[in-house]
Amino acid sequence: MTTIQSKHSHHLAFMRSGWSSALLLILVGLLTLATSCSDDDEGNKEPTITGKITSYNEFGATMLDFTQADMTEAGFTLGDVISITVDDKELIMPYYDGYYTRNGEYLCVVYPTYPSICFTANNIGLPEELTGLEGHTVVIKMVEKGGRRLQ
Repeated sequence: MTTIQSKHSHHLAFMRSGWSSALLLILVGLLTLATSCSDDDEGNKEPTITGKITSYNEFGATMLDFTQADMTEAGFTLGDVISITVDDKELIMPYYDGYYTRNGEYLCVVYPTYPSICFTANNIGLPEELTGLEGHTVVIKMVEKGGRRLQ
């Protein structure tokens, strides 16, 4: 009788540990699934915004069809280094609220008196291949978050 009880006890102990392991595996699987499907993945996406060139201002800057609020909503902040792509031409520049670059350097500007975002080469205007492109698509992407933040 002791052998049968002993076998029965071992069998129950094995089943309990088996169930514990199975439950542990299920729990780990559920936690992995929950964390991989969370909204944190959305936050890991690099900011991007797409728009159009609407016009050129009196200084030759390319005016775009979105505002600082649109840039902020997309995840950009002043001082970020961004890329602007127009017609397969990619330009890397800082995003500022003033003309804080050297002459000839590209920059994206949200200037207080401008109705929208623009980009230009400071004090010299844009090269000819970037003028006359009203209606063309512009894609702005993050290059370096806070990479040219002003002190």
